[in-house]
Amino acid sequence: GIIDVAVPMAYTTDNQKFLYWIKMARDTAVISSRVWAGIGGYQNSVENTLNQIHLTRQLDTGGFALFAYGASAETFSNQKEESSLQQIGDAAVR
Repeated sequence: GIIDVAVPMAYTTDNQKFLYWIKMARDTAVISSRVWAGIGGYQNSVENTLNQIHLTRQLDTGGFALFAYGASAETFSNQKEESSLQQIGDAAVR
């Protein structure tokens, strides 16, 4: 079979574990760009989520997928302050 993209669920607040898991997936893949890091944004602070996005970019993977259970754009649409998910999104595209 063919896998378009592998997204290892590296859901941890420990950045050493995160790096280990993503490096292992990347090094196992034939094409490293077909590995996207699965980041558990629901359990990380905004700062650490952004740090893991930065680490992912340094590892020469194809990107990342951010998992934020129970959160959606609608959840935050009526808030006056920017939500943590919005902060991460704004910073991640820079």
